[in-house]
Amino acid sequence: MKRRAGGAAPYELIWRLIHVWEATYITSAMVAVAAVRSGHNDSPQWLSVREELWGLRFDHIENDMAQQEAGAMAGKMDKWLRILQHAEQLAAPKSRFLLQLQRALRYKTVDVSRFLTQWGRVCATPTIPAPRECRMIDFISLMNSFRNRLAHVPFPHQPIVELAAEIESLTIEAWSAGKDADGGEVPEATNPGKGGWLCGGFARPGTLVRGAQYEGDGQDGVEFVFQFGAGRENIERFDARPFIHFDDMHNPHVFTRLLDEEDGLIEYTRFQAEAQPIAEAVAAALHEVLPKPKRSDYPSGSAVVVAVPIVDRPDATEDAVTEVGTRSSADPVPPVAPSQPPSGLGPMEGARWYMKNEQFDEAIEIYQGVVSEDPSYHVAWARMGIALRERAARRQRTEVAEALEDIERSLDCLNEAAHHISPDYRAEVKFNRSKSLFRKWVLTNRQDFAVLKQSVDAAEEAAKQINADYIIDWCDRVTRMYREAAE
Repeated sequence: MKRRAGGAAPYELIWRLIHVWEATYITSAMVAVAAVRSGHNDSPQWLSVREELWGLRFDHIENDMAQQEAGAMAGKMDKWLRILQHAEQLAAPKSRFLLQLQRALRYKTVDVSRFLTQWGRVCATPTIPAPRECRMIDFISLMNSFRNRLAHVPFPHQPIVELAAEIESLTIEAWSAGKDADGGEVPEATNPGKGGWLCGGFARPGTLVRGAQYEGDGQDGVEFVFQFGAGRENIERFDARPFIHFDDMHNPHVFTRLLDEEDGLIEYTRFQAEAQPIAEAVAAALHEVLPKPKRSDYPSGSAVVVAVPIVDRPDATEDAVTEVGTRSSADPVPPVAPSQPPSGLGPMEGARWYMKNEQFDEAIEIYQGVVSEDPSYHVAWARMGIALRERAARRQRTEVAEALEDIERSLDCLNEAAHHISPDYRAEVKFNRSKSLFRKWVLTNRQDFAVLKQSVDAAEEAAKQINADYIIDWCDRVTRMYREAAE
């Protein structure tokens, strides 16, 4: 009543809806982890998911694991989004939950035109071409971007009122039924009779919590439970450790972050307006159920698919590139002999495999096919831009003209990728654009300082949007080279 009397009710509603979306996609990502662990624990995707959880990557130079950044276990929201993206790209899912999740993320769309109009009255918004319809996976990313802006930008009262109504409407629309690419039904998200992807529950021995319902159907351990029709044969169960914690009142709490890895101490949250929504508990056998990636998971020459983010990390050889047509110890290593990815991978997964094995011709061909079929697939445009730049780096010694052509194509691809819905993703595109412009400058024998200045500008724009060490380091490096070249 006090908030309503003070005119703060719309602001309160927006944050409640944001918490609903956070709870939705974080919990969905956790169930996806459990489902992949249950049915695909020998797959490359299981390794990729563990990388996102722990923030680890295999460093092929040091031939060992390296901590790149904080992972989902540390509470990084973008990592949970990445896990959903891995689930969306999983080939031949073995569970009905994963299948329904994929259909919803890929095919369910929402019209965000009015939402972006209201948002744009306050501050800059993501650029989305007309008709401004987002796939579910992109809409979740958009809501996360909006949440970050709302937390840091003062919003006037009137846009808040209109935004609250629009976000409420979009939430209802997003969870309604839709159609897949073949015209089949994507069921309403909360419809258990048709297998909606949000129709699950949390179970413990003797108790099953589904929404606000408490039922006596829990079995052994703590589980995620989904009902896809009448009868027990249509029930799917996944081990929910360490993501769910029940308190003494049988209230389920959802994993927030790992507080102490050595002791397995975890912070859990109830996404409800309660006096004490936070709980702490020790998770038994944490590393047994969520093992960290280790060096032995990446045997030499194995066909392991490691998640490749849009950005490629700057390496120490970038400063040491020699004049075109000459050779130094810092020149890129020639690609290895061609080999084939494992069977059963989708196009994007196969292209990532080729990228990791430095078979850029094959990766570019796949990405080209993907964007030809779906010109709005901005991730594919971005990765093709990176692949073209990497191929140019390997051509620069003997095929200068072809390398320059690759760089021009790389820049064109990154221009297409710059229309991605996520501001953070667009910042990473700017980072990669800076690297492609730098490569162009090198290929022109470091004579065109306007190109180098464009590289600096793109790097600075990216660094302003993302406070990431690899972007800041690259920005400092290319800025220093520009100053030295100008002297």
